[in-house]
Amino acid sequence: MHDVDSPFVIAVDGGGTKCIVRLSDQSGRVLSQVQTGSANVATNFEVARQNVMEGISQAYAEAGRALNQSKGDIIGLALAGAESSDRVGELRESLNFAQVVICSDLEATLKGALGDEDGVVASIGTGSFFLSQQNGVYQRVGGWGLFLSDDCSGAALGKALMRYVANVHDGMLPSSPLVDETLAKFDSQIRKLVNFSLQASPKDCAEFASDIVSAYQKGDPVARQLVCSSVSRLVEILEFLNAQKTGNLCMNGGLAAFYQPLMPESYQAIFAEPKGNVLDGITSITLNTSTGAL
Repeated sequence: MHDVDSPFVIAVDGGGTKCIVRLSDQSGRVLSQVQTGSANVATNFEVARQNVMEGISQAYAEAGRALNQSKGDIIGLALAGAESSDRVGELRESLNFAQVVICSDLEATLKGALGDEDGVVASIGTGSFFLSQQNGVYQRVGGWGLFLSDDCSGAALGKALMRYVANVHDGMLPSSPLVDETLAKFDSQIRKLVNFSLQASPKDCAEFASDIVSAYQKGDPVARQLVCSSVSRLVEILEFLNAQKTGNLCMNGGLAAFYQPLMPESYQAIFAEPKGNVLDGITSITLNTSTGAL
């Protein structure tokens, strides 16, 4: 029987591709975990809010608990775009919980991966960001969206591939099987690729990442060029953040496992498993926050 004086904890990991909601008690026992769609509050607030609310409802249902019993519970949301969206307050107001904590997915990633230890976190999935924590000093690179950053990410790789395909069409660069296969997805018509690019979201761009990885593993020269350029940029960022000095490098996200063996040995020597994930990070932040301020 759940102690009514010990509220449940809802942890929300709202990323650019998916939203994961976990319901647990304060001992850490997980009661349910569900997944819905994108929850980037900066790129599409209404979709993000809908997916967050749907995830919360599903998590309670899966745990066999009515959502109208949630008023005494506490919730923490780590949301992509939270630091740049001016509508986070709207989401907070729509959540009927005893305590609501909202922070960026960056903060929760860092807390989950490192706790209070020094180190660097490279989160590389649909988008990307890089965080350093050294002697209590926090430093950030990226996480500003595809137009301004997202280096090495799936979206950045996809964007680079589309740009390369356009250059091949113009006769500036040599083709490859990857290029041909990519253009074939648009009926080999550059106009259709251009139209796609004009409305493509970061998630749409990142759909090409798996093609690039597969082509790289087959030795495709264009894929190798794109990946090598991305790895070089990754090393540049890690050098800026003094990752080797910390001796602790955590990599997560959908492309982390692909990049790791491609890194210089000096970085492979300091790879460390994250202590936890974003859900663990936001749970820790929530349990240690009393104000709920962003």
